[in-house]
Amino acid sequence: MLKNTLIIFLLAFAYSFAQHDSVTMHEQGVLRTHNNAQIGIFGDLTNHGVFNVNDGGEVGFYNQNREQQIVGTNRPIIYSMKIDTPQDLNLQVGVDVINNVDFIEGRVLTARNRTDVSLDIFNDNAYEGASDTNHVDGFTSRDGSENYVFPVGDDFRLRPIEIITNGNLALYKAAYFYEDAAGFNAYNKRFDRQEKNNFLGRVSPFEFWYIDHEKVNSTEVSQDIQVTLTWDRFSNIEDLIGGKDLKNLRVAGWHKDQQRWLDLGKFTTEGDVSEGKISSDPINVDLYEVVTFASLINTEAEVLVYNGVSAGEDGANDYLVIANVRDLPNNKLTIFNRWGVVVYEQEGYDADDRRFVPNPKYRFDGTSQGRSTIKADEKLPVGTYFYIFEYAENENSPRKSTSGYLYLTR
Repeated sequence: MLKNTLIIFLLAFAYSFAQHDSVTMHEQGVLRTHNNAQIGIFGDLTNHGVFNVNDGGEVGFYNQNREQQIVGTNRPIIYSMKIDTPQDLNLQVGVDVINNVDFIEGRVLTARNRTDVSLDIFNDNAYEGASDTNHVDGFTSRDGSENYVFPVGDDFRLRPIEIITNGNLALYKAAYFYEDAAGFNAYNKRFDRQEKNNFLGRVSPFEFWYIDHEKVNSTEVSQDIQVTLTWDRFSNIEDLIGGKDLKNLRVAGWHKDQQRWLDLGKFTTEGDVSEGKISSDPINVDLYEVVTFASLINTEAEVLVYNGVSAGEDGANDYLVIANVRDLPNNKLTIFNRWGVVVYEQEGYDADDRRFVPNPKYRFDGTSQGRSTIKADEKLPVGTYFYIFEYAENENSPRKSTSGYLYLTR
């Protein structure tokens, strides 16, 4: 009897679509479905009641002639969702999708300055059909533990960002902006490209992504993940890095507390300057608000730096060696940690090849000699550091520079 009543209710509900351009769930209204139910909505959906289709069934949005909207005071909860709206589906209230989204035709639009309105998906196998014309133009989130590619874009360009979760279960939200993060943008915040740590060269003026860990409760702790950014010819990667060599390309993130761009590393890269992707080192997403591409500082020459330092007791590789450095006495070595804090700085660095000059006056052996918050003579933690080596070939020539990473172990 209950099932028959539900079917009759759904038939009446569907009939209302045929008679009216929009559908409204009032405050006392309740809609639930069984597993095989299919609901087609051809006008706008206004939800002030309980639109909860999380037990099964499918809700499709279909309108070939105009933009559809989902509005109201309550979030609809949908099990499976189909989107066939060539004029787009505009969300004025967030939507929860339990199983999957099928992009047939059209974009899902959300306000770009409000992170609370988004298309939220709660399944690892979350969507299909994403393309330049079929994606989320605004904010979307997912809840799961598998690696995930967000179907985000701006206007008619799909520009996905991927998270590599390393098995961590969490809710993450993302959006893409084909705008200058430092300028007046739709996100309504400005992130000054000149505020950055010392070894970043240029920060992209062309695009950025919002990425955040959405905490379910105040005690939830974010685990380190990696983010993968994609680029195409409109990203102008060749211009950003000053050539075709991707070695100086990095992921950069705007640190919420430090209010500047920090280097998030380059774990892997694929492709060339016209199309490809880059993955960051593992990071705590809670610390950053937006991410984009950046280059390392421009280098004018190559100097051989043996970038492994094993500050142990075996006497092997126990300090940083720069080959033939004593031929370049007018030099300066600066080493930074991952936060851009100076941990070592020395004019006239002279740690040459140990086989020929075993007792240099100045050498980096994993001990801090920075001028900042790191205490002098303090052993630095194992990890990756960044160096800038400046030098002049003779007294009358200007200084050149080279840079890179070194790896400290014990």
